[in-house]
Amino acid sequence: MTSGSLTGKSALDLFPDLFAAPAGDEQADTLAPPPPDPDWLTDCLDPGDGSGAANIPSALVAIVPDGRRALAADTLEKMGYQVDIVVTAAEGLDLLRAGRYDLLLCEADRAFADLHRTIRQLPPGRRRLLFYAIVGPRLHTL
Repeated sequence: MTSGSLTGKSALDLFPDLFAAPAGDEQADTLAPPPPDPDWLTDCLDPGDGSGAANIPSALVAIVPDGRRALAADTLEKMGYQVDIVVTAAEGLDLLRAGRYDLLLCEADRAFADLHRTIRQLPPGRRRLLFYAIVGPRLHTL
């Protein structure tokens, strides 16, 4: 075979035996296994009380009472979060001690200074599991 006779040919043309279907494989597509049973997913989603709330992310919103707090809570609920709203830092600390939150949305305000101090002092293992977002009218991002 000369190099000129190979020009313009694909691997399928040059090696047809390598790309041919094995003998007796005509029914391979029709013998595909059935899809797995999705019942195992309910065990992951159901904490045992039937509520199905095991994998629902939770958010704690600590913003002074105004329209921004309602907007933040509504937005997080639309994103799929279960939202708890606190008015004081003491309420926020109680809820943080009692449960596990995936997100803490806290205002940079003196009313929540104790909450900020507590978050800073959390052990690294627990702090890494919490998205801590600080918001406020004086804070700006690019």
